[in-house]
Amino acid sequence: MYSPIAALVLTATDNNTSWQVITLCVVAALAILVIIGNASEGELKRNKPEHVAFVKTHSTLYKNLRELNGRQKFHEISWDTLITYPLSKFCDTYAQYNRTSTSDLFQEFIELNIAKLGEMVRLIKKNIILNTVYIKEYKMLLSSPFVKKNDKGKLVYGEGYQEFSKTMKPKKFLEIEGYLYKKGQLDPSVVLAITCEVRYISPAGRNSYENKRTYNLENLETWLDIVVRNVKNRSERQNKISHERARVTNSVRYNILKRDGHSCKICGSTASDGVKLHVDHVVPVSKGGTSDNYNLQTLCDRCNSGKSNKFDGERIGDIDFDDLEEFLESGDLEDLV
Repeated sequence: MYSPIAALVLTATDNNTSWQVITLCVVAALAILVIIGNASEGELKRNKPEHVAFVKTHSTLYKNLRELNGRQKFHEISWDTLITYPLSKFCDTYAQYNRTSTSDLFQEFIELNIAKLGEMVRLIKKNIILNTVYIKEYKMLLSSPFVKKNDKGKLVYGEGYQEFSKTMKPKKFLEIEGYLYKKGQLDPSVVLAITCEVRYISPAGRNSYENKRTYNLENLETWLDIVVRNVKNRSERQNKISHERARVTNSVRYNILKRDGHSCKICGSTASDGVKLHVDHVVPVSKGGTSDNYNLQTLCDRCNSGKSNKFDGERIGDIDFDDLEEFLESGDLEDLV
């Protein structure tokens, strides 16, 4: 993380500097390098509190780090409000396990949290940009010397380069300073990892199956685009279905019943047979059918229930619905009714 060359150059440019001073500065730089790499919280706790407080007060490195951290505007990423239950599924049967994929779980998770995940991706990408700049400035803090020789030939430290006291030796100062530097680095949310898991255990417990996959930020962005399009398409389709159903007014219903002789177009039953007559969509609106007269027919309640939303392309009335797509494209269907 730190190169001792900077300290060597800084000291060697002084014509009055002896090679002894250069050696001391290089040793100090090497010391801070080792300390930053190996210092642990336990090691810091073994230091006297007054020593830690002393370094925090007098260390230029620590002061500059706090100023740098104070300027950062990283965004906080919270998972607390997300609905996470779809991320893990325990299957009841092996067949269900084979039918369930991690992508199914991931898509369901996204659909339940689509707005929040979209905002989360936006904030994480901002954090990545901010953190790139921050890391560069964080490393540049090490370019200033930690200790150097004053005119009297004594090692000095900190802003104003004060002399070390007998109770605070250079090695101890560098040790605490190195730990504070390493521990003080900000760690914003710049990595995303969402794990989906499908599991199944046989009834006797002899066989266990697990399918697990972790999705990163790039995966989430891709799936968000897919899910957003699907949700939009579903919404548009549902709006169209609602619109087409609303077009079947009482007046339209009367006209269709009258056109069809008030009888079921499949079984021929009439109201006198005790059935209730419905106006049905030949091509279901759920499959793109419209509420134009050519796509409406009279069915009894029993036939309508049996037909449900099926369309088999049979000839009904005077229209061959095997050719429905061709008629739709030609726009001549209104002439057929």
